[in-house]
Amino acid sequence: MVDTSRVPQGEIAARALVDSVVASDDRVERHYLEAKSDLDLTTKRDQAKLAKFILGAANRMPDTAARAFEGYAVMVIGASKAAFVGVPPIETLLIEKAVLPYLEADGPRWDLLRVAVPNSQSEVLLLVVDPPQWGQGPFICHKEGDGLLNGVVYIRADGETRQAKADELKALIRRGESTTPSVDFEVAIVGAVVRATVDHEQALKDHIGAERKRLLLAMPSDYRPTELQSEPVQVSGDSTIALTDLLGTTPQFAAAFGARPETRSKEEYLAAIDAWEQSLRDAWVAAALRLVFLNLKPIEIRLTNREQTFFQDVELKLHLDGDVQGIECVESAEDGGIGDLGLPTPPRAWGPVPFNFGMNVPDFGLALASHQPFIPNRVEWHNTGSVDITFHVGDLRPMQTDTWDDGDFALLLRADSELAHVRGIWELTAQGHNKVYTGELRVPVVDQDFTADFRRILGLDV
Repeated sequence: MVDTSRVPQGEIAARALVDSVVASDDRVERHYLEAKSDLDLTTKRDQAKLAKFILGAANRMPDTAARAFEGYAVMVIGASKAAFVGVPPIETLLIEKAVLPYLEADGPRWDLLRVAVPNSQSEVLLLVVDPPQWGQGPFICHKEGDGLLNGVVYIRADGETRQAKADELKALIRRGESTTPSVDFEVAIVGAVVRATVDHEQALKDHIGAERKRLLLAMPSDYRPTELQSEPVQVSGDSTIALTDLLGTTPQFAAAFGARPETRSKEEYLAAIDAWEQSLRDAWVAAALRLVFLNLKPIEIRLTNREQTFFQDVELKLHLDGDVQGIECVESAEDGGIGDLGLPTPPRAWGPVPFNFGMNVPDFGLALASHQPFIPNRVEWHNTGSVDITFHVGDLRPMQTDTWDDGDFALLLRADSELAHVRGIWELTAQGHNKVYTGELRVPVVDQDFTADFRRILGLDV
């Protein structure tokens, strides 16, 4: 298979191209490659074929040419399908004199590479034609020759070099009218990289302590651990009683309040509290991270075209350096409550089990949400040790700003990183522009402590 990722400018690359051509079939010939094994470069007929290829290759459109060999075109002379015979050695000066009348001095630029044929005096020639450029008008043939007409424009298409058609000639004229466009882009990430901290260890101790005390105080006073037996529960006014000493202790009292009496034993109740505490500890760190994810603000990507040039099919790539990573934004399901953290629910407090008088109401909101039209996301991002982002912009009109603000992801920095900002580099490509536009940007780093938010959601310090 022919490697078209780069032009064969060196001896090794030239030999590899010749080997690929010999191992291929006729389909290898494209607008950027032609193979001839039987040319006699001492004849005017075959010298004209060289001139015709040079003219045709130079009359391609730059964006088409740029797809292979970095825009160059190559004619392999002395090798083709299953043939590696070469041609007799010939001086470059003789070929220059032969083709110059067809091209004129201001014609296309080209060069020759040579590949030796093993065990032979012959050699394979690679005729390499420079890439076409915007601002170049059509190159015209300046001399009659075998297969060539004076004043005619030839183009190189897939597998053939032929006379240009009317629409192709118009395109070449427009190519000549197109100068290098004025380019001035401004790329910015709106938002910040967050260096987050949460004192979740102290919050864990306080949360377990508060919940255990609440659950144990709900037990009858003679069931409680010794240190809690004397603690009352406030009911109203100045009078205090142990509420669960009344509720749930008799079937008659429970029935009066529309409830079933407590059926768990003291041991089962205490075991349920211990099991909840263990599962809470297992889920705690993930809950702290989820809290951070819930409160991170998503970034925006802003691209501004500050010139009068119209760009089509724009793609913007950004790379952010350092200990930064992208985090998918998490939507709150319960208005920022404890359920959003994914923590296990404590066991039901000791006492009667209330009957459920609720009604099963269909969740029409969920049904409607599932039928919302799908809108493709224009941004893709990946954590690669840093962060790589691709913004599929599309068309970008003169003096226009395109902002991606779909709230998809945020940027998080390791807590032990000392960066004051994150450096980014960007690359922009557009249809019809045989160039990659580049630049740099900075994203500020902000410190954010989520401890107070964590304790608030857990009902601590209220």
